[in-house]
Amino acid sequence: MDYNELMEVLSKLNKTVAMAQQQQRMSLDETLITLNKTLETVGGLLETIQIAILIIAVALSILLVGMTATCYYAKYKKYSQTRYEVEPKKKSFSTSGV
Repeated sequence: MDYNELMEVLSKLNKTVAMAQQQQRMSLDETLITLNKTLETVGGLLETIQIAILIIAVALSILLVGMTATCYYAKYKKYSQTRYEVEPKKKSFSTSGV
């Protein structure tokens, strides 16, 4: 092999290496773009889940307040009805055995 042939082989090898590096960069760029899109999708999904959890928490809070109010109202109503329907007998101050 003479010098010119050797330089030609080295030139082809350099071109091949450069093309491989460019393809690797392009592949890495595509991977990063895909990863970025996936992360954006996951971020949107997490925001949706966060809003859903907030709505559920508010609904449960309202339910708790409503149930507490209903319970107290039912107890008050029951106590009120027994108080006015059944009049207590007046106690006499008779002393039995004393």
